[in-house]
Amino acid sequence: MSISSFSVTLLFRGILSILFLALGIVLLIRYNKAGKSARSAVICNAQVADLRTVQQFGTNLFSTELALLYTGSDGCTHRAFISVPAPAPLNTQIGAVLPIAVFADQLTQAAPQAYDPTRGADGRLPDRVYPVQVSGIPLDETATVMLSADYTRFQSQTGRSSRSLFIVGICLTVIGAMRILAFIPSLLSILRFL
Repeated sequence: MSISSFSVTLLFRGILSILFLALGIVLLIRYNKAGKSARSAVICNAQVADLRTVQQFGTNLFSTELALLYTGSDGCTHRAFISVPAPAPLNTQIGAVLPIAVFADQLTQAAPQAYDPTRGADGRLPDRVYPVQVSGIPLDETATVMLSADYTRFQSQTGRSSRSLFIVGICLTVIGAMRILAFIPSLLSILRFL
């Protein structure tokens, strides 16, 4: 094998090792973020300011649209519009208190209309509530509020997927690091020929 083909093979192995290491680190960072998002919710009570049940066209499925008012960690009253799909309408009424989980950061992309201050300014439901979901769990339009009953399911799903990210991330990081350590003596030997 000539030195040039050996150099190309060595370079390919080095790049592959770095890619393994980098991918492993990226997965470990995602694992850390997933864990933080699952733990970052604050449980509080929200009052149902308005609701309506919408039957999905041509099916026996329903969506209950809720306008929720709650006091945030900043002490201000906030509103959340959430569409909860279910085989039957939710058993709640205007004025009822529902426990909710409020997240510091968005769990997914918010609906574009979520930050329009004129929509539902009176606390009532706007003409349309835009459904937002993460892993099949309904969120409010800002992607920061979910019903507390769904929060347990969200933690369970996030825990399973984050454990998978952690295991794959550790494996790729270890393989990448071992390959880089094995790559160093070969690199030193090629440098001696130059």
